Amino acid sequence: MLKMFIAGLLLINIAVFAAEQTSDQDLGQPKTWLEWIGGFHLVINHFPIALLNMTALAELLYAWYRRPLFSDAARFMLVSGAILAVPTAILGVIYSYSGTYEGIFAALLRLHMWFGIATAILALVTAYLRESQGTTTLYYTALVFLFLIVNFTGMLGGNLVFGPYHMVPPA
Repeated sequence: MLKMFIAGLLLINIAVFAAEQTSDQDLGQPKTWLEWIGGFHLVINHFPIALLNMTALAELLYAWYRRPLFSDAARFMLVSGAILAVPTAILGVIYSYSGTYEGIFAALLRLHMWFGIATAILALVTAYLRESQGTTTLYYTALVFLFLIVNFTGMLGGNLVFGPYHMVPPA
């Protein structure tokens, strides 16, 4: 798990460097293969979000019912979500350099990018904690923070796609 964590950090750094080399885009048509690949962030990002959220739900169900099915499901979803979070973050970093953002969208993009990277790291750490130490208080604490950061990061991504006020109730 530690090797996967280090490899993920290395890949994120490579993606940041490579993405900075290709930042022009015209009419939505990617100019490079790297920009095209980055567009897959929009395709795969929902899988780790769903898996990591369902991990928290499965752990709650296990605490309530004490059925091994929920604990096993939580373990599977956490490991799967952590593994998928790394390429999702890498593709997101690449995709962030495929357009031009100004004003509030530039600020939202930077927040979303750094929280996305933090989410991938925290997902790996949380999976490592569960695999190495079991379901300890530290694991559950990390899982709560992971649940919060996944959803906050997703909200920031939604703000980029649908506008910064899409979650404001109507007047």
